[in-house]
Amino acid sequence: MSSAPVTAGPPVAVVAGGARGIGAATARRLADSGRTVVVLDALGGSTLGYPHADAEDLARLEAHGISGHDVDLRDPGATRAALDEVLDLFRERLLERPS
Repeated sequence: MSSAPVTAGPPVAVVAGGARGIGAATARRLADSGRTVVVLDALGGSTLGYPHADAEDLARLEAHGISGHDVDLRDPGATRAALDEVLDLFRERLLERPS
């Protein structure tokens, strides 16, 4: 993620677990509706009985203008750090209220 705040642009949506399946479909739909979309999902091996997302999944999202980030959402510290980065980057746009 970039370190310079982004203050202008469309509303921002954060999709947790959005690199595959319903999460990816949701992320694409939000992007298609004009939102800036950030996806947080774990890449790599799985201990849950199903495969985690991989770099190809994130590349498919990036083709839709979606920013994908490797975050193990089962780790509260990693999740909080990722959300803090998103908030720092898009604070004003995340806190916008529709008119």
